[in-house]
Amino acid sequence: MSRSPSPARLRSLALEHQGLAGKRKFGTALAGVERALNQIGHAQIDTISVVARAHHHILYNRVNRYDESLLNRLVKSRRAFEYWAHAAAYLPMRDYRFVLPMMRGVARGEWGWWHHGADARARAWVLDRIRAEGPLFARDFENPDKRRSGWWDWKPAKRALEHLFMEGELMCIERQGLEKRYELAERFLPPDVDTREPGTEEYADYLI
Repeated sequence: MSRSPSPARLRSLALEHQGLAGKRKFGTALAGVERALNQIGHAQIDTISVVARAHHHILYNRVNRYDESLLNRLVKSRRAFEYWAHAAAYLPMRDYRFVLPMMRGVARGEWGWWHHGADARARAWVLDRIRAEGPLFARDFENPDKRRSGWWDWKPAKRALEHLFMEGELMCIERQGLEKRYELAERFLPPDVDTREPGTEEYADYLI
């Protein structure tokens, strides 16, 4: 008769899988960040900072010689990308195909809170500018003569940026603080990235 693992063994396995048992096993600097992200699956982006933001804590505890520039460098090298994984997160580029169901669901209007009818003219203008000028921040679309009225006063261009990002038309290629710089997905994705949408069982296995 087989024996079930003890609670202590299960805890040990969980720590090992998350790269928190013993010495930092993922290595050093950029290569270590890539290996750690591939192992843990994603690093949730934290907007609150006391000592440092949580996504940096996650990697600092797993990677030797970690510094906060490394995540941006990993994204710029196209080995990681940013998308929604129950919250905004950094994910390995190898897993890009597993966000396609959500991207296409958002585009079809199946994710209600992301589908509020972004202005079609704003969407076209945003895409045209990025296509012509290259990667842009939301601030590049601001009207310098118009004052903001608050955090939730999203202009049509900013709303269009977020919708196009969630639909997979745009990607974040770097951050300055919490501000995203957007590029066309067709120009940023590596040529060999797998863009086959997973089947239901494969997607469920990935989530587990």
